[in-house]
Amino acid sequence: MESLRILPHIESGQTPKRPSRKEVLKSRIYAFAIDLYAIVFLARVSSLMWGYFISKHLSRIDMSNYQAYRLLVVGNINLTMPIFFTSYFFFFYYLNNGRTLGKMLMKLKVCALHDHKRELTFLEAFGRSIGYLFINYLSYVPFAINYFRKDTKGIQDFISQTIVLRHDEIAAIEANEEHTTVSAQADLPFPEDPVSHRISKTS
Repeated sequence: MESLRILPHIESGQTPKRPSRKEVLKSRIYAFAIDLYAIVFLARVSSLMWGYFISKHLSRIDMSNYQAYRLLVVGNINLTMPIFFTSYFFFFYYLNNGRTLGKMLMKLKVCALHDHKRELTFLEAFGRSIGYLFINYLSYVPFAINYFRKDTKGIQDFISQTIVLRHDEIAAIEANEEHTTVSAQADLPFPEDPVSHRISKTS
């Protein structure tokens, strides 16, 4: 698996600082707002193109008429928005290693719950997308859950068994894992010897 490019540079012996809960929530809000703008933009462009195609090739509809425009384009947006909404999150999460446009700009990543290094599975990416769609139909009110939980997890996190991490959180986790590995090796009688672990077991 390719290494994360979003990780900050950590000097030797330096322990990265974890971000505060408030910083994480702010980053997630900004990222989701960016993603919503991207989804609405894609849906509107698609609807306009579809309306132009219908008026040009299938039916003589006057697009300058507001009522005709509203009936065709706005109605089409309402019908296709759930498809764009779900597809946007699913394909970005599944094909882009857990990052949407908003999360790339805010340096966030959706990770598996117990393994932040592996890529998301089909079910994890799809489950999170469905979770977002469910929240969308409830006018985003369930996002309030993120503010009341210390781990900032919401419905979409529980449905997909995933978690959102910032780049500095990932750096802190990996630094802690490296420190734990080094400490475990230092406890062996001969840390530089590859068979020291087996020797320590038999002694």
